[in-house]
Amino acid sequence: MNVAKTCGKCHIEIYAVYMNSIHGRSTYEKKNPDAPDCTGCHGEHSVLSPRDPESSVYPTGVVKTCAHCHAEVGIVGKYGIEVDQVATYEDSFHGIGIKYGLKTAASCASCHGTHNILPHDNPHSTVYIENIPRTCGKCHPGANINYARGKIHIDPSKKSAGIVFYVAFFFKWFTILILLGLITHIGLDLYRRSNQWRELKMKQRM
Repeated sequence: MNVAKTCGKCHIEIYAVYMNSIHGRSTYEKKNPDAPDCTGCHGEHSVLSPRDPESSVYPTGVVKTCAHCHAEVGIVGKYGIEVDQVATYEDSFHGIGIKYGLKTAASCASCHGTHNILPHDNPHSTVYIENIPRTCGKCHPGANINYARGKIHIDPSKKSAGIVFYVAFFFKWFTILILLGLITHIGLDLYRRSNQWRELKMKQRM
């Protein structure tokens, strides 16, 4: 419970921002031992600069750090927080970019913030619906309100994904049927050729 206060003796501005975040309030107002403090993200004796590739908050390492809690049912699941956001992110364009070392691809912190993380329904949150164009605009100049209309963290295998579910369902079965048709066609062609080969052998014997 005292970690942030201890770090805040030197990092006072960051401490003030953290205390107003969902993590800070969960720690100090709700006395929640599962909420991340400074060491939860930065480490303890192994704290490194965010510019160090070995740092837990380096651009390509942020997702793994956030996943320590947000991919674990035993940690965030008991508070009613869904745990599939990490998996859906990793399957996204941004997630694949991070996986292959693209430092400019958006990570969790790019959208949700770092020390200033707030609930999505808070008007000051970077992922509040009216703020999404500005948040996305940091990387995508000209981002407009249309960026906020689509669903985020989509799992195509669930009906909650809306039209994406039906498009994915259609193309999955369309692909399967095409492959089955192709295999059937090849099988019939081989059967016809084998018959022609047998007929040719019989004629040669005669």
